[in-house]
Amino acid sequence: MIRFRRAASCALLALSCAAAPRAAPGPLDWGRVDARWSVHLVTREPDGGERVTRVRLATLRGVGFVRTGRSRWRSNLARDPRCRLRVGGVDHALRAFFVTEPAARAAIDAAFLAKYGWQERLFDRVRPDDVAFVRLDLVAATP
Repeated sequence: MIRFRRAASCALLALSCAAAPRAAPGPLDWGRVDARWSVHLVTREPDGGERVTRVRLATLRGVGFVRTGRSRWRSNLARDPRCRLRVGGVDHALRAFFVTEPAARAAIDAAFLAKYGWQERLFDRVRPDDVAFVRLDLVAATP
């Protein structure tokens, strides 16, 4: 029985350490992030809890963008633009800005199409008027 408790305690400790994200030690390399198929975006729920969502990300001129339809994390960002991008277990503090200018939206859409191909066209077919493009700006670290 003692062995079982010790093994269970060790397993729980290992899981909690492995799952805990670290704060970013330095600036975010958007090129490295763009090389990934997807990343995790952490937003804040109305009750204060975190919502972690796997999202696709594309970069354009050295800036990261995500896109969404009518999603819960979109509502979270509209309410509180502070968010984090989790890449490889490391969190990067960001601020989200919704892109509304048509030419900018077209350029971002082209970046997603170039990265993800035909799958991105499916996104627009569901409800093209509901698609939101979100620019992710890095938040300067405070000493």
